[in-house]
Amino acid sequence: MQYNDNFYSDSEFDQLNSTPILPNTHMPLAIIATFISCCSFNCLSLILGIIAIVYANQVKDKFILQDYLGAKRSSQTAKILSLIAIGLFAIGLIINIIFPIFFNTIKGILNLD
Repeated sequence: MQYNDNFYSDSEFDQLNSTPILPNTHMPLAIIATFISCCSFNCLSLILGIIAIVYANQVKDKFILQDYLGAKRSSQTAKILSLIAIGLFAIGLIINIIFPIFFNTIKGILNLD
């Protein structure tokens, strides 16, 4: 596996000793995604939120071991998984609100009482 030296931008380096700066762990976002997923009936978003917490937890450990590329990738993965979990929660919430309204409207129009 080849490492790309251009993976970090200039703003992600400490200019004094040219070492990478710790990437954002996105732990609060992962915790929020997991918490709101617990409030829904969507198990997939809950699983993704838990996996996001695991990846967010790996960022500091990899950075301390000087695996800067691994820390950056774990950070990005945690962010992506958290956003997907929140998106799935939002889709589930919309479906649970819109479908009953839609079906009750159709039921009323067709007089299926």
